[in-house]
Amino acid sequence: MWVLMTDGDTEWRNDGAPHFFAFLDSVFYDDRQSLGLLTAEGIGLGDTIEELRDAYGDRVEIAFDALIDGYLFNIGDVEPGRLWGGSTGDRSDDLITSIDGGQGCGE
Repeated sequence: MWVLMTDGDTEWRNDGAPHFFAFLDSVFYDDRQSLGLLTAEGIGLGDTIEELRDAYGDRVEIAFDALIDGYLFNIGDVEPGRLWGGSTGDRSDDLITSIDGGQGCGE
């Protein structure tokens, strides 16, 4: 689990005060270290794309990202910020490998 803080401008603050702006829960690094965290809809690392779609419906978008050479999902209409992450693919039995909230790196 990574929690990102900044004193830079984000959609939450722009007054130079240190604040939380993103998190990353991932099994990219070591799947034995998962904290078992879930989204408000009950989705966590290792869940399937089918479970993701059941929870979020047509707000789920999945695409191959050439930059990371892997699949990313995005959940539309989440406020504030953004809910997204990585997966092993875009088929119903593919697995969620990371869940990210906020903007993350590159903001």
